[in-house]
Amino acid sequence: MTLHLSKKTCQNNFLIQIIVLISNLYMVFLMVWSGLNHFFHDKWFWLFILNSFGIYLFIPFPIFIIFSFLFRKKSLYIVTVVTALLFTYFFASYFLPKPGWFESTNQPKLTVMTFNTLGANQSWENTGQVFLNSDADIIAIQELNSNIAKTIQEKLSLHYPYQALYPQEGTCGTGIISRYPIIEVEMDFTAPYWCPDPQVAKIDFSGQAIILINFHAKASSPTGITRINDENWIRQEQISEIIRYTQTLTDPYLVVGDLNASSLSGAYHSIVQIMNDAWSEGGWGLGHTFPGGNTPGGSRFKIAGYHLPQWLVRIDYIFLSSNWATQRTWIGNWDRGSDHRPVITTIFLK
Repeated sequence: MTLHLSKKTCQNNFLIQIIVLISNLYMVFLMVWSGLNHFFHDKWFWLFILNSFGIYLFIPFPIFIIFSFLFRKKSLYIVTVVTALLFTYFFASYFLPKPGWFESTNQPKLTVMTFNTLGANQSWENTGQVFLNSDADIIAIQELNSNIAKTIQEKLSLHYPYQALYPQEGTCGTGIISRYPIIEVEMDFTAPYWCPDPQVAKIDFSGQAIILINFHAKASSPTGITRINDENWIRQEQISEIIRYTQTLTDPYLVVGDLNASSLSGAYHSIVQIMNDAWSEGGWGLGHTFPGGNTPGGSRFKIAGYHLPQWLVRIDYIFLSSNWATQRTWIGNWDRGSDHRPVITTIFLK
């Protein structure tokens, strides 16, 4: 009996040692990844992929919490604490109440929406309804096709009398519709591979000129891993050009659109050194906007014959100059034709 118990105890101890080893390796992996993210951002394609899906690196965390309470090992407690601190650093702020939710103001409020409607979108009636249901004052559109542009012109002109629409087939269409007068529109950027150049619209918001920059950054191809480094460089160049442009502006501005990169990317990091992210300022939760349905022309690709789950990452953003305060930010209704969801925010000038 004693021999049998000793053998069982040895087996249990060996299992615990394996769990402790795996837990420590997991902690070291997270710490190394966090350091690489902080210092190198998207320097290598594999780091860009890890950053894009960084939230999912924490999936094992609850398991190790259970292990730490079951086995009461100091090393498991350390793993739990370190992992909790890293999760808090990267993501906890998305789940905290935001000051703007409770702030009242007499300042005029502006509601802005950005939506990549997908160039191949055939649900243009649904898309038009999404625009109306948003009750946004200004809507920036990426991948605007001719059918959606026609729907806007025929059915939304009373609601959005000011329009700057440049539809194209494929992914290079763009447009802005507004309840406020659009004074002028420019499209003259020089960074490589813009598709199309960002729209720069000066808009009269209750007597105050504001600038809205509607952009669509370079995408990374899921089937072209060897090209991801080049695509990251292009995206960074594009964002650097937008940042340089905003530094010439004296009016309040918004930079809205499809970044094609997560909030752990180098491009995002560059932007939020200069501007505020409306989701961080007024949203709740992860705010994932991509990928959507299995629509033709969409980006929800398959792995081993199975489609990726929906809404894995956040790549659509509304960035604000420091003149703005954010009251609330949320995800709009999905039109079931795009592979993105819209982002909407209500803001006011300080």
